[in-house]
Amino acid sequence: MTADYIKTAVMYHFRFLRHYPYIASEVDWYPSKPDVLAMNEQLTKVVEIEVKISLTDLRAEFNHKKRKHENYACGWWTGPTHFYFAFPEGSGFQEYEKIPTNYGIILVKTTKGRVGDCKFVRRAKKLPCRNVKKEIALMLLRRMGSELIYLRIDKYKGEK
Repeated sequence: MTADYIKTAVMYHFRFLRHYPYIASEVDWYPSKPDVLAMNEQLTKVVEIEVKISLTDLRAEFNHKKRKHENYACGWWTGPTHFYFAFPEGSGFQEYEKIPTNYGIILVKTTKGRVGDCKFVRRAKKLPCRNVKKEIALMLLRRMGSELIYLRIDKYKGEK
């Protein structure tokens, strides 16, 4: 299972099953560049999802992004209100002892003809972030527009 498949499944789940109207991947905002970022209609809930397909990648998350996770724990920066890790089902990553207990865990499985098959094995608890700011919403909306444009560009590449 690829990281792109997991991102697509998680985005599908949050958009169509949880009815989050704002969702994009690789949103460039400080302090991180989440694999998936989703926001509710009221702009009060921001969910960051990090996709991990190898234990090495998961360990690197805590080694190289230590400050980010410390800040999420203390609420020093404006960050997500909820944080999830998404793993391939059967990977065993959810047992990794360094995953904070306030982070949620999503297992994604492949089901023929169906995308978005996500199992929430642990719900994320609300993080002590500052208020959701307008800038986060604007960054998310800009990224949504960019993703749509790039999908169209890819469709017409090579045509004259």
